[in-house]
Amino acid sequence: MFKKLFFLCVLAFYTNLLNAKSLNSDSNMDEYLNIIHSMAVNGNVIEMDKATVAKTVIEDLEAAYKQCKVEAYPLVTVKLDHNFFKVYYNKGSQIYEIDVYPIDSKIKDLSKQAIIEALGPIKHEERKDGIDKIGYFAKENKLVFVLSEKTDKLLYYYVFNWRAHFNNMSDTPDNNRRW
Repeated sequence: MFKKLFFLCVLAFYTNLLNAKSLNSDSNMDEYLNIIHSMAVNGNVIEMDKATVAKTVIEDLEAAYKQCKVEAYPLVTVKLDHNFFKVYYNKGSQIYEIDVYPIDSKIKDLSKQAIIEALGPIKHEERKDGIDKIGYFAKENKLVFVLSEKTDKLLYYYVFNWRAHFNNMSDTPDNNRRW
């Protein structure tokens, strides 16, 4: 019960934060990033509270969000008020990754330095084809911010659970994502 109440408080705070004119101030952006990290610890992302990596199955997601569009396996897309989501699931229908693409939010202006200042030292970094991925541990999940190397602006971020991904019954797991 406490966990659910806490989660509802975090969602209410997020809604107020999005509506605040000063979202681009450093203190609000730091709070926003800390909320993103706190939610990632629980396997959740902002605005999509009914989906949890390594816990929710895709059928429950489709029932909760009528905006779901089933793409080719293993992808489902969902467009909500402030974000566009790509949700990936394994052969057991369990969600293992949720990508968040901000639509009209000032979070798109986040820089690598702002993320580091809010969340601390990077735990994992990859650079490839003009993309810079910086990752943080969120208990058994991972929180990864994907930025353009050219503009140093956020393209999207995702919450990922390697164990749920590995559970896809494949003989060749993606070990590059295991860090």
